[in-house]
Amino acid sequence: EVPALLSLSNYSLFFIKPCYSKQSSSPTKHGELMAMGIPVITNAGVGDVKDIVEQFEGGFVVDDFSIAAFDKVISQMEMATINKEQIRRGASEFYSLQSAICSYIGIYEEVLK
Repeated sequence: EVPALLSLSNYSLFFIKPCYSKQSSSPTKHGELMAMGIPVITNAGVGDVKDIVEQFEGGFVVDDFSIAAFDKVISQMEMATINKEQIRRGASEFYSLQSAICSYIGIYEEVLK
C-alpha cells in the first residue's frame, strides 16, 4: 500500500538527526521517493542527500532547523516548478545498479593502484 499512498503526495518530508554516524549514510527512502518522482523536503548533514537533491532539483533542503531556514525553503517552494520526470531520471542515474557498479570499480581500481 505504501507506493499507492505515496503517489497521492505532492512532497515527502524526512528529517534525520545530522550526527556523526549519519555523515556517510544514504537514506533508502530518498531513492525510493525519487524513483516515484516525489520531491522531498529534508535536512542537510546526512550523507550526500543535499548534493543529490540540488543536482537533480528533487526538492528542498533546510541547512539547519532554524525558523529562517524553514522560511527560506517555504519561499523556494512558492516559486518552484517541480519536474517529476526529471526527479525519476535522477533516481535512475544516481541510484541505478549500473551506476553503483561503476562507482565500486573506480574505488577498487584506485585502492589497488
